[in-house]
Amino acid sequence: MPHLIAMNPASPHEHALPALPAARWMVGAYVGGEVTGFVQACDGPFDRRVETTLFVHIKWRRQGIGTLLLEAAMDWARLRDARALRLVCARTDWATRHFAEKRGARLDLAFGQIVADIPLGRCIDE
Repeated sequence: MPHLIAMNPASPHEHALPALPAARWMVGAYVGGEVTGFVQACDGPFDRRVETTLFVHIKWRRQGIGTLLLEAAMDWARLRDARALRLVCARTDWATRHFAEKRGARLDLAFGQIVADIPLGRCIDE
């Protein structure tokens, strides 16, 4: 059973270096002491959206770890009174795009990446 551990973005675990230089929050998923994935977030430059990146090691995908990590990020974003979680991924990352779409995300292309805005219980156009 995976468990989540808060990590300090200033000194992350050697296997989970932050992709977001401005990361303010980071959580890792572990199974049997092995890092299986992580999610990190920062306050986005856009109207009440929290930006996040998510990674699950390929051998641990499709086992609920990504969902646990995303839910942790959504909870953190709600505590910051955000109205959406902005998940950033590569244009070619079809798995993450599909993962976000299943959660009601609206996808856009920005700066060569895909941004998926996942609503947090309110309409993101309000």
